[in-house]
Amino acid sequence: MTLSKEARDGNMVDALALMLEQLGDEYTDSAQGVFDTTDARFDSINRSTWAEMEDLGFIRRDDQLTGRATPDYLFTSAGWYAAHDRLGHTRKGSEFVSKLGRVSKAIKKCIKPENRVEAIEDARTIAEAADVSYNFL
Repeated sequence: MTLSKEARDGNMVDALALMLEQLGDEYTDSAQGVFDTTDARFDSINRSTWAEMEDLGFIRRDDQLTGRATPDYLFTSAGWYAAHDRLGHTRKGSEFVSKLGRVSKAIKKCIKPENRVEAIEDARTIAEAADVSYNFL
């Protein structure tokens, strides 16, 4: 069965929404961010959607280290952002955009003109200054 582009895009948005529902606002490449395609929550997601998201770099197979075939995928950071974008979270005035702005402001505060070449700051310090979780970064 061939799906229209509109149907494929809609199925991808559905998959991304389910994945974000599991993760919340926080990106992680830990076990929390593993998505089992055989889980009943993903029954409505087409196999071709998983393949397309992998081709786009939104997800990657969780078997890259073990070499064993698995139905599991991990979000990539690009996929996590794409999910937020396609679900409308990146619209001006959203909480997501507000968090990004606070992170940007916190980073700029750490980079003083006199030490721009050597500017290094711990991500946890940035997260605390921006009032976001470490995993948001």
